Amino acid sequence: MKKRITMKGSALLIILLLIFSCTKPTEIENFDSSTWKIDKNGCQQKRIKMISRLQEVQFELNGMKEASIKSVLGKPDKTELYERGQRFFIYDITPDPECIENYQGEEIDLILRLNALGIVSEANIQAYEEMNFNQ
Repeated sequence: MKKRITMKGSALLIILLLIFSCTKPTEIENFDSSTWKIDKNGCQQKRIKMISRLQEVQFELNGMKEASIKSVLGKPDKTELYERGQRFFIYDITPDPECIENYQGEEIDLILRLNALGIVSEANIQAYEEMNFNQ
């Protein structure tokens, strides 16, 4: 007996092909994910040494799904909820004050904005000036 591919079956096959062909890879070429993940909160100061490569690839993060981001960068150091189901994943590039009390450099973070579907819609490297509240 020969089986015929129905119209519904072929439509489902096309949809699945489109979905899997449009996903971004879970790796970034020439980016040392294992070193990045090991340096939780930037405490070992390995992430700051990777900043030039990160600047080159930061826009490749746009369009990646949450699972892919966690595969490449690991669990975020901080997560912030935003309106309409959006979230921010924040990765410390320079040491967090919790690890190095007297760190004298500027604070630099990688901030990823994820939409309600868990897809990165914005990737920024943000530097903050030192704030002195004892004025």
